[in-house]
Amino acid sequence: MESTMLSESPVRVHASNVGGIDETEVEIQPGVTVLSGRNATNRTSFLQALMAGLGSTRPSLKGDAAEGRVELTVGGETYTRTLTRQGDTVAFGGDPYLADPELADLFAFLLENNESRRAVARGDDLREIIMRPVDTDQIEAEIRELEAEKDDIDDQIADLDQLESTLPDLETRRAEIDAELEEARADLADAQAAIDELDADLEESRSRKEELEDAFQRVREARSEVEDLTFEIETEESTLAELRSERADLEATLEDSEPPEEDPERIDGRIEELRERKRALDETLNELGSVISFNEEMLEGDGLDVAFDRRSNGDTPDSESASVTDELLGSEEVVCWTCGSEVERDHIDDTVDALRDLRGDRLEERNDLRDRISDLTSKRSTLRQRRAERRRAEERLEAVETEIEDVTDRIESLEAEREAAEARVEEREAETEDVGAGEYDEVIERHREANELELRVDRLESDLADVDAEIAETESKLDERETLRER
Repeated sequence: MESTMLSESPVRVHASNVGGIDETEVEIQPGVTVLSGRNATNRTSFLQALMAGLGSTRPSLKGDAAEGRVELTVGGETYTRTLTRQGDTVAFGGDPYLADPELADLFAFLLENNESRRAVARGDDLREIIMRPVDTDQIEAEIRELEAEKDDIDDQIADLDQLESTLPDLETRRAEIDAELEEARADLADAQAAIDELDADLEESRSRKEELEDAFQRVREARSEVEDLTFEIETEESTLAELRSERADLEATLEDSEPPEEDPERIDGRIEELRERKRALDETLNELGSVISFNEEMLEGDGLDVAFDRRSNGDTPDSESASVTDELLGSEEVVCWTCGSEVERDHIDDTVDALRDLRGDRLEERNDLRDRISDLTSKRSTLRQRRAERRRAEERLEAVETEIEDVTDRIESLEAEREAAEARVEEREAETEDVGAGEYDEVIERHREANELELRVDRLESDLADVDAEIAETESKLDERETLRER
């Protein structure tokens, strides 16, 4: 039997009333320590004391003792562990080396009765034992969160792939606008040249010409106002169409998704109840494990003394060990270490077997509870997700309805403003005709043509800038695609 301690200094173990030990103090030097000796020399009891100091709840209290204690000194720090009998169970207290010894109990404290060791010896499936300390509920929740995140990233990548297909259309649109703009600029240059030529041929007063120019400027301003209002109306109408489409989608979603048939909050109580039962079963299993382990050690005859003077009666270890061994091997009856009476050994064996069967039943019950908790947790998560999605859809639908009303009101207001602006254009065009009646008719027509061309050039330049911005934004988003794929 070997024990290793991760310490560069000696480790001192002082134990009383643990396993078969009355009291002992042992100092373990750095390195590998080997415990050797005949049966019934308390090697296992000493290892139990070491386990207790490290934090395990598997060690047993000496049969005739009400309290036990272990002090473990490691690297100048002393850790304590107390064992107190409470009816048929043993309560553990103190400040041990490990705050949570579950992993050590399963995979480090490999005494003969250790579950992992026995499972390996029998060739059993280790999965149930290995997975016992693992919080599978938390892991599954993290998996679901990561899967949802991955689905979201996949959707983003799919959107970007779709976005990439719009680039050729945008480039074509840009080329068309560029060509149309070049043509409009050429036409405007020709119109302005014609106006300059007419101005040079006409003999007119400076004040009359300035009056005419002012009239043309007012027409340009009125037409520009109409163009701006028309653009705003088109933008609002596009927004209105998108909102109506979104409203139809949301209404279809709400129609297809029925409200959850069960309140997920009601499942919380059932889950907590099952977890309480599982925690109670875990405690029962730990207690049964300790009782079974202690009785197995006593039946195997390795539970009374480490090589040191017995303080209770002064007998030597050899004589004590020999007498106990002879007693265990030479008689069909033994003294019960629990009640102190003589009983048949087979009766104790039967009792231990019954305890093993009981523990097996409790393990099966605990596993069933764990499955039910997992199922309810998954159901609760699904119900919460469905309820949240429906609530978000209802809230968004309400917001969309409000936005539709607001946009409709804005469109009506803009249309009224445009009608007034169009009326002003007509009025100002009539003013230009009055100012330049007769000899200025051709000049007026040329100015009207130039005004329209100037508005067209401005609109095309604005459209070109919008397309350039959209192309740049699309290319910028596509640059993120590789980062999303890596994620």
